Amino acid sequence: SNKSQIMAGLHVFAARRLIDAGRPREALRHFGKATRRSPQAVARVWYKGVQAMGGALGLAGLFATYRRIRRRLMHRRRKLHVNSTGIQWS
Repeated sequence: SNKSQIMAGLHVFAARRLIDAGRPREALRHFGKATRRSPQAVARVWYKGVQAMGGALGLAGLFATYRRIRRRLMHRRRKLHVNSTGIQWS
């Protein structure tokens, strides 16, 4: 139902914010609640569930390192600069 989809989405949103806040165990509880309502909603962000599990096991630093390396590979040495003339890559 629409209500289940909405509630699952809210739980996924809460879980993602809790991961950002360094509270992976609480995030896992929200992923569990979302899964009961809509497994598809959680499947779309499966990698965040893996991140939450890793964080709960004390591996949060590993994920931060992975993200930093991935961004460096994707954007090479370009950096985003914001100044009075606007926003540009350099």
